[in-house]
Formats: sequence, C-alpha cells, structure tokens
Amino acid sequence: MRAAVNGPLAGVFNAASNVNASFTLTRQSDGAQVSWTPNGTKQTASGLNNDCSMDGALISDGYDCSETKDELDLNRNVGTSTNPKDLTYSYDTIANYGLFGLSVTGLLAGDYELTLNTVVSTLVSQSVQQVPEPGALALVGLALLGAGVSTRRKSK
Repeated sequence: MRAAVNGPLAGVFNAASNVNASFTLTRQSDGAQVSWTPNGTKQTASGLNNDCSMDGALISDGYDCSETKDELDLNRNVGTSTNPKDLTYSYDTIANYGLFGLSVTGLLAGDYELTLNTVVSTLVSQSVQQVPEPGALALVGLALLGAGVSTRRKSK
C-alpha cells in the first residue's frame, strides 16, 4: 500500500490508500448476521477486544462468537498531505500467514452464507493555485502605467 505526494507545484495535496477486510456469516432464513473485522487486537480471556459482533436475534438463539486468533490488522489506512512525502505499508505475509481464527458456536440447522468482503482504495487529489503568466502581468503593468500617465496629463 502506498500514498505519495511528489509534486513540483505549490498547492493543496492529499494522497490516501487503504485496505479493509471483513467476514460475514448470514443466516438465510432471516438475514441475521455474525460479523468479524480482524484488526490485530487479540481477544482477552474476559472477552475484551472481541472484534466479532452478532445481531440480537442470534444472541437470543444462543449463538456465541469469539476470536481465537487476530494478530494482524487487516484494516489499514495510510495518507499524507505533505509535499513531498511517500508513505508505504506492507504486510509480512510469511510471518503472519494463518494467524486468524474465529469460533461461532450454537449454529442451528439451516442455510448460511459466508462472505469475505475486501475493499482496497486509493485517493489522490491536488488543488493548485493559479499563478498569472508573466506576459499577463506585463500587460497589466503597462495598462496601469498608461492610466497613470493619462491621468497626469489631464491634471496639468
């Protein structure tokens, strides 16, 4: 992932890049969902930092959702508005491969749909202030000089 601004012009710049991942298990009979967005915060024994959430209908049906592994943030954003600036972020896929796990218990018989949703986006914007051309400035200067000379002649 990379966000870079390297422009020769003055102005306002913005560069951003992000990647987001989530998993959703949907019960087909009523659309109730279990959602998990791994963000690198491992669940503690007391249930803190559990990135798994469920619809109320699933909780009342006895479902339980807990992370077993979540050691890497799969939701990253990098951005800059400084010129020049170059920011990058890379996942270490060899060291972190397979360090994710989720346990959903209490599933009743029925049809379910598992969805992996990933979003990768890049934004680059530039707002450059216009600088008058030297020729246009010279014409304005000549016009002002001519107006000044003309006014001086009329006042004599």
